[in-house]
Amino acid sequence: MAVDFDWSFAWKEEQAIRRPADDSQYWDMRAPSFAKTAGSSPYADEFVKLAQIAPGETVFDMGCGSGALALPLARAGHHVYACDFSRAMIDLLMQRAGGEHLDDLIHPEILSWDEDWSRLEVPVCDVAIASRSLATTDMESALRKLDSMARRRVCVTLTTGLSPRADEVLLRVMGREVPAYPDCVFAFNILWSMGIQAQVSYIRSERKSDFESFEEAIDKTCDILDAAPEERTRLIEYSAEHLREIQRSDGTSVWEYDHTRITSWAFISWDKDC
Repeated sequence: MAVDFDWSFAWKEEQAIRRPADDSQYWDMRAPSFAKTAGSSPYADEFVKLAQIAPGETVFDMGCGSGALALPLARAGHHVYACDFSRAMIDLLMQRAGGEHLDDLIHPEILSWDEDWSRLEVPVCDVAIASRSLATTDMESALRKLDSMARRRVCVTLTTGLSPRADEVLLRVMGREVPAYPDCVFAFNILWSMGIQAQVSYIRSERKSDFESFEEAIDKTCDILDAAPEERTRLIEYSAEHLREIQRSDGTSVWEYDHTRITSWAFISWDKDC
């Protein structure tokens, strides 16, 4: 007998027990660090490849950040309607776009997942994308909104396991259980309940965190994980052996751990009925 499981409701229940999603002020604060590598990463290259956007097609980019995808898409000649709830992210994106003479191809909009999209003066685009940005308490509503902005195709990426904000190695060092956040499973099944048979591929993304000092590495990690005193002590002991100062070619230095973080992203896509 088939079980009528409500994945949309299950997602809402899951969000109620998780750490609240970061607000726009948090991303405003982080924007400068994101701008350093905007539009130039193996992840972005693989996303664009899998998205299969045809020459001349328009793109709706929800949760665009400082331009990880908007910039390479504009370089390829696409008009990109770039939306994010962080004004600082949008400002940095347009600053970078202006420097590359791409500002006539990128159309910015301050927008969050949870607000009313009916006020938007953004046209329905050929392709709608949401890269690592589906942070919302109502995933079904968000997916329906994104779907409504696409004429031909929709592409999203979500985590397949551990949240990308946490370092699995450091969690284990501190004595924590490693939680799994299979956001992609919720998304796939919510889409299925909506009558959408999506396709799934995977992108493996390498992550390196650099810090200005040993102390900053400890403080930031403990702040993100809300570490207890004994967990901080374990982190310091591990970091004394595995956190190293790296000299850059420009004479500056950063501190990095000697392990590499690998995050797996589910690339979920579907074509619209034209």
